[in-house]
Amino acid sequence: MYSVKVIKNIFDDLKRITKADYALYGQDGTLLYGTFKSQPVKQETIGTFISSGADSQTLEGFYFFRVKSEKADNMTLVVNGYGGDGYMFGRIALSELACLLGMGDEASDLDDLYRGIIFDRMLPGDIEREARRLKVPAGLQRCVYCIKTDGDALSSAGEMIRNMYSDSKEDYLLTDAEDTIVLIKAIKDSNPSDIAGEILSMINTELMVTARVSYGKTRTGLSDTRESYLEADMAMEIGDIFFEEMQIVSYQSLGLGRIIYQLPMSLCTLFTEEVFGESSAEVLTESEIKIINSFFDNSLSIAGVVRDLDIKRSTLVHRLDVIEKKVGLDIRKFDDAMTLKVALMVTKYMEYRKKKSGEIL
Repeated sequence: MYSVKVIKNIFDDLKRITKADYALYGQDGTLLYGTFKSQPVKQETIGTFISSGADSQTLEGFYFFRVKSEKADNMTLVVNGYGGDGYMFGRIALSELACLLGMGDEASDLDDLYRGIIFDRMLPGDIEREARRLKVPAGLQRCVYCIKTDGDALSSAGEMIRNMYSDSKEDYLLTDAEDTIVLIKAIKDSNPSDIAGEILSMINTELMVTARVSYGKTRTGLSDTRESYLEADMAMEIGDIFFEEMQIVSYQSLGLGRIIYQLPMSLCTLFTEEVFGESSAEVLTESEIKIINSFFDNSLSIAGVVRDLDIKRSTLVHRLDVIEKKVGLDIRKFDDAMTLKVALMVTKYMEYRKKKSGEIL
């Protein structure tokens, strides 16, 4: 249904200009909005006009007009006036409403088109036909972005992003997902990563909340936009699992995370059992995990970890010996370090899958 606020603005402007009053009724005769001080027309009179099938009539001193739209139920416009002016004022109001309904229909069609693409509800031929009808440029390069925010700022972020990228023919925003905004963005002279940074910066500075932006590969053609969406959606989830500290996650930068994400749980279980034996990753304390992560962040450099964690070299060496005793891997050796890194990531992925499975159940 169309915004009553917009209808109110149209009618209030027309009344100020023409000095006539206007009222709009739904298909069932319910008053949607009117400038009259009281109910101007009897319910039976409205019903008489609706059932008549006429496009316009004069009844009880009022002018009645049928408002037609392909996407909305037929409505009834009622206008009073002086002499023949009422009919002229009614035609003007009818023209304004027709423009409003036409724009509403187009917006609805655009929404159907982009949702059909993203959620795989349309065949390629239908996509091409609808794009031509709606004059949507089909051959542009597009990239899909997924945006999440902390707290209740998602709707505000959606409005802000909509204002940033207002060309609805080339870009489109889907904001009614449960916890994610989806932006379909035409890529011209900009780099996709720069656009992600721009979105993140605006949310951080304007809304004062943290957010994460993920994006897929740039694709040419509307039909292939779905692939970019699937990549962006996967990047967001993999970011939640493995890269909590990253605010911008590109599908092409997921590395090991993307490989592990696609492993079956049975293979994950087999691998962790082979690495940890009878023990498990849970034998490692939080401080030991912190040392391991610092070791990876500093390219397996003991000196780098000493600076990073501000501990003595002898203390670090002792703790590395303890970790080796627990898991049988010496992360000072490259092969052991990579094995442990992958095993810890697989363990984290398994915990995520189990938690998600429990939430679904």
